[in-house]
Formats: sequence, C-alpha cells, structure tokens
Amino acid sequence: MPFPEIHNVVLCEDMRPETRGLSTLLGFFGVLPHVEVIVRDFAQPVRLGFLFLGGRGEGQFQLRLRIRTSRGRDVITTPDLTLPIAPGTRTNIALQLMPGPVLPGPDTYRVELLNGGDVAHASTFLVRQAGPGELPT
Repeated sequence: MPFPEIHNVVLCEDMRPETRGLSTLLGFFGVLPHVEVIVRDFAQPVRLGFLFLGGRGEGQFQLRLRIRTSRGRDVITTPDLTLPIAPGTRTNIALQLMPGPVLPGPDTYRVELLNGGDVAHASTFLVRQAGPGELPT
C-alpha cells in the first residue's frame, strides 16, 4: 500500500503526546492553508507544530518536514524520521519543530511533508508582522 493521502494539516504552537496515540494541541492557529501566524519579532524562533491528518497506508516511510519561503528558499528541513504504518490504520503524523525556526519575515510559507525526498503533501500558511498592541506583552 502506498503512503497515505494527507487530507488536512493542523498548525499549532505546540503538541503533547498523550496515551492511546492521542495528542493535545496547544496554541491552535488553524487548518492549512487558511492560517495566519502573527509574529512580534522575526529575530526570535517561532513555535510551530504540524499535525498531518491522513488516510490509510501501509509500510515504512522516511519522512522529513521542509518549510520554504514564497521564493523557494529553504527555511528549515528536519532530519529524517522513520515512520512505520501498520496495515489498515489511519495515519496522523505529528511533527513539532523544536526549537522553532527563525522566519526571515512576513511571507506566505510553504510546508512540505517529504517521503523519501519526494513531496508527499504541501500546503501554505501566511505569516505577518504584529501591529502595535496586537499581541500581549
């Protein structure tokens, strides 16, 4: 069976693994591509966690996450992660970037889930500069 089709991607600040394969999401931004992340200081890392919600698959896969600017410049590429998928199971892939990437500035960023170097799924999210008083101090 091939790599599972990814149906949705949730973007949040942080994720915590729970029992029974569950995850607690913290700082929910939204479902890609309908997400806007507001950043106060682009010199600081941005906490980002991606939850890829997929269908059924089977096999062992080498995954990594890559974030690119709208001009195709790589911001971050994670090391490979081996993901075994048991036959007949739905696949949710939680990837937390620790530490978060330092984003070069406001832009529409492209997040890619790579399987063996090939793009298995891609989507975008908007990042903009916080206005005065927009974020709590």
